[in-house]
Amino acid sequence: MAIERLHQGPGFVVRHDQPLLGVPLQEEGQEVVCYFAEEGQADATIPQSATQEALRLAGAWHDLDWDTMEQALHCIRHESLPSPSLVL
Repeated sequence: MAIERLHQGPGFVVRHDQPLLGVPLQEEGQEVVCYFAEEGQADATIPQSATQEALRLAGAWHDLDWDTMEQALHCIRHESLPSPSLVL
C-alpha cells in the first residue's frame, strides 16, 4: 500500500523504528539542531574542533586529588536533607 505524503516541504521520511540523531550547531549566530537518520551523516556534520574540545574536557580535572574529591562528595551527600516526597 503506497502512502501519500501530505507535506512536500523540507524534510525526510524514515521508518517508524528508525531513530533520529540531533546535532546542535551554530549557524549565523543562532543555535540550530540538524537531524539525521544515519550516524555517519551526523558524524560528518560535527566539526573536528568540537571533538578536540570534548577530549580536552575529559582531562580538565586531571590535577585534582580523587580521594579528596570523593570524600567531599560523600560528605555533601550525607549532610544534605532528602527532597520532600512528591504529592500528586
